[in-house]
Amino acid sequence: MLERMPIATGKTLYSMISQATGAILNLILDPILIFGYFGAPKLGISGAALATVIGQFAAACIALALNLTKNKKVRLRFTLRPPLYAVRQVLHLGLPTTVLFALNSFMMISYNAVLNRFSSTAVAVFGACSRVTGFFYAVVGALCVGFPEMFLRMFNATEDMIAIGVWRMRMLSCCYLLCGVRNMSTAIIQSLGHSVPSMAVDLSRNYAVLIPFAWLLSMTGSIDAVWVSVPTADVVSAVVGVLLMVRFYRKEIRGLVETQPV
Repeated sequence: MLERMPIATGKTLYSMISQATGAILNLILDPILIFGYFGAPKLGISGAALATVIGQFAAACIALALNLTKNKKVRLRFTLRPPLYAVRQVLHLGLPTTVLFALNSFMMISYNAVLNRFSSTAVAVFGACSRVTGFFYAVVGALCVGFPEMFLRMFNATEDMIAIGVWRMRMLSCCYLLCGVRNMSTAIIQSLGHSVPSMAVDLSRNYAVLIPFAWLLSMTGSIDAVWVSVPTADVVSAVVGVLLMVRFYRKEIRGLVETQPV
């Protein structure tokens, strides 16, 4: 919510700052808390969870501070008795997003289950690729294509992980532009009050394409075939997002633009 407010008022830089801070902090803390670097406790997978919580908490605090100090177009007031119409509107727009976040976690579990049929190293590679997705898609996509080994070694990658991960990270990084298209379309659709169609775009990627294709391709016995499910899902979701965005533009926006005086 706090990240969307600056976007809605045209101050996208502040939203980027809060999101980038959370993602960078998460990436830095991951290896420190997982493997116990710099005197920190070696927490394993619990360390990854803790790093995520700390990163999200920091991002929320920064987003709140920026809205209070920089976003003058929005007045934030806190009350324990919000008006009923506001609660209904928040639930209408926010509940599908909440459900989507929960389903995304289930998607990660399901996809990792498919990869685990081949090796735990494949799961680690996918996890590393997913972590850096939280950054700026275009910039980090280029860095991952050019320096995939550097990113993998940040996750204490073994030589086996490096061997199978370099090509996969380059392939998955090429999909980041499509992820940007999908995110843009879902944000526009949701801003028009259509939260359920917005959720459908992400569901089409994760459940209509990604998991079924990953499972079917795993039947070939080739881990290389399984990776193809990711760009396939990104292409499908980007197309679905653009088609829905065009539909709502023609239905709700184009008429308003055409009636505006020149």
